[in-house]
Amino acid sequence: MPGQLGSLQGNVDGAFFNHDPTVAAIALAVRSGVALENIVAITIGTGLMPDWIATDTHDWGADQWMKGVGNPFDNTPPFLMNQSQPSPVLDMCLSGTSAEMMPRLAKMLLGDRYVNINPTLPCFIPENSTNAQALDLLERHGKTVNLDAAVALIDKYWPDTETAQTTKPAAKATAKPAAPAASSKAASAPASTPGHGEFFYMKRKLSDEVLTIWGTQPNSQVSAHPRKANDPSQQWQFIPSIENPGWYFLQSAMNPDLVMTFQNSQMPHPSIVADVRQPALLARQLWSLVSTEELGWWFIQSKSQTAEIVTVNPNSYVPTVIGVMDVMDVMDVMDVMDVMDVMDVMDVMDVMDVMDVMDVMDVMDEGGDPIAVGFALDYLAYEPQAWGFMRLR
Repeated sequence: MPGQLGSLQGNVDGAFFNHDPTVAAIALAVRSGVALENIVAITIGTGLMPDWIATDTHDWGADQWMKGVGNPFDNTPPFLMNQSQPSPVLDMCLSGTSAEMMPRLAKMLLGDRYVNINPTLPCFIPENSTNAQALDLLERHGKTVNLDAAVALIDKYWPDTETAQTTKPAAKATAKPAAPAASSKAASAPASTPGHGEFFYMKRKLSDEVLTIWGTQPNSQVSAHPRKANDPSQQWQFIPSIENPGWYFLQSAMNPDLVMTFQNSQMPHPSIVADVRQPALLARQLWSLVSTEELGWWFIQSKSQTAEIVTVNPNSYVPTVIGVMDVMDVMDVMDVMDVMDVMDVMDVMDVMDVMDVMDVMDVMDEGGDPIAVGFALDYLAYEPQAWGFMRLR
């Protein structure tokens, strides 16, 4: 990992310049007298985490390339372990050599005598992460990656010497296999994501419902409701946090004083409400986007868990993201809680839980829309927690 081990005698980690040593190995072999046509290579990567810049960079200068512009749709996650905020030029240059340039150069040199195994991952996973779900995801993608081309190369140039004659590599490359068909998932993605500063709808992956404020007062429940024309209670805007780069307030078009807030509740799935922005609630009012394995669909992650959970490795927790729950399921959870020591002495937190119940009851009385609640991020079954961002029509 670049920067993790520091420098030694004036030398830094070689990954700063080249994550993928394949071309360097080919050059060293040729320098040592090996003919290029006798070189065969298979590279095995640790997974490609794509990044992109949604912002138009036409007018960018050094400051924007070094620090970005705070667009939540710019998928340039910090590449270095201790990097406090994204740096587009640093992150793209560090990952670009191994993800794009070196494999292309190796393919140009060796043709079909080169295979690169580096499956695309659904979202950014820090290289020092010990999150159990993230590790399961890596294992799943490792087990499902197509190895046919690598196996064919091994069978051709490194056959079992007891059953086959060794075949010398041929100088002429065979025909390039056809590119795989594009994933059908791409067709289901919403229209292009909105730019920095726009209002938009936040649409569920599994339905046509959008996040909607149910009420006009502070602490009003957020629910999932069918989209309506020109309804400001369904329209949201990213407002960057100056003190917390990479995190944003989700501000309502209905009332600029109301922002999406993750409630501090003892319920298993705390509800999401629209509340007045205030310093005491800062961590629970800040959000960021985590890409899913489908382009155009995102997890909406709360900062509250990152601020409240302290671990030896800050990347080992499971983030809390926005999902939805049917009102009757919420009521079932409440029934379980009622069986517990509800009749004991009530403190402030108990009162807050009662307020959560009242908010849910209001939604139930008005028609029973699914309500927005917090869930542990599920890398492996992402669709119920995935959201698309739609421009206003």
